[in-house]
Amino acid sequence: YFSKFDYLFSIVNDIIIPHDVLSAVRKLSINYHNGPLPKYGGANATHWALLSGETKHGVVWHRMVEKVDSGEVLVRREVVIDPADTLLSLNWKCWEAARESFEELCCNLPYYQASIVRSPSKIIYKSTHQRPSAFCILPF
Repeated sequence: YFSKFDYLFSIVNDIIIPHDVLSAVRKLSINYHNGPLPKYGGANATHWALLSGETKHGVVWHRMVEKVDSGEVLVRREVVIDPADTLLSLNWKCWEAARESFEELCCNLPYYQASIVRSPSKIIYKSTHQRPSAFCILPF
């Protein structure tokens, strides 16, 4: 059992928030995701973007709903993937974009309506068990 509270932020969290926790939130549950939803839902979004040869990536702050990474996007930031980017440098760009966009998110909290939002139907979701082959070691 959880006492009711106004806001829940899930930031760099690998655990799926249980229903009883989400239902204790009075106003808004917000998740940070280091990928451009709906294209890269789930785990290892930056890995998949690099392996897919993407030239752009991004981060989002979105409403948490029971279906993972399916809630309405509240704030979105795009990052450019340079040819020399590594997993570390892309993650750093994502962390910086998240930090920069967090202020916008917080300033707008009073304007976001607490409501049930439909999940987009085209989420591409990768679980933590779906990992790039060879642990993302790239042969040269």
